[in-house]
Amino acid sequence: MTTGEQVANEETDPYTTKAFEFGDEATQFPFYVRETTLDEWNTVDDVEVTPALVQDGVKDVTTSEKHDAMLQMVMDNPDVLVEYIKDARGIEADTDGLRDE
Repeated sequence: MTTGEQVANEETDPYTTKAFEFGDEATQFPFYVRETTLDEWNTVDDVEVTPALVQDGVKDVTTSEKHDAMLQMVMDNPDVLVEYIKDARGIEADTDGLRDE
């Protein structure tokens, strides 16, 4: 699968070529997360994400590629992000933001 910005051609190998390089098209963006969430992410990354990529032959994936993919995943599924935020606040999923005032 290629993104709209990545164009595969005969000269590049998508298994070894980064999705994007630092430079004009990349910007640094801070993420603020709870320490427990970051610890859990690091475990999932080490145990599931990186090994799955290596098993599929994808090499040298950068943290920036993972962050970019995470944000793209959220853009494709904004409703999932909404539910995670509501859940973190203790709002039941079936309330759809309605509350008694």
